[in-house]
Amino acid sequence: MVMRDTNPKQYAYDIADGFVYITEANIRKFSPAELRELYRTIIRVEREIRGEVIPPDEHSEIKRRSMRLQRLYRTKTLIANWAKPRKIPL
Repeated sequence: MVMRDTNPKQYAYDIADGFVYITEANIRKFSPAELRELYRTIIRVEREIRGEVIPPDEHSEIKRRSMRLQRLYRTKTLIANWAKPRKIPL
C-alpha cells in the first residue's frame, strides 16, 4: 500500500538520507509483505553503506555515513519490535 509506487531500495535510501521518517503510525500502513520486503532491503542497504570506503580525513563524510547507518538501524529496530507481538515474520 505505502511502497506501491516506489522502489524498496530507493525507499530505504530515502530513510537513510532522512527524507522519509518511519514511525509506528507509518508502519501500520504497510502490509506484512511490504514490511518484510522493506526490512530485508534495509539490511542490504545497510551493508552497502558500511562497504563504502571513506578516507579518514573526511570528517563530514564519516559523520554523514554514521547518521545514515543510525537512521537505518533505528528503523530496522522499530520494524522488528512492531512486528514481533503481531507475529509478522521478517
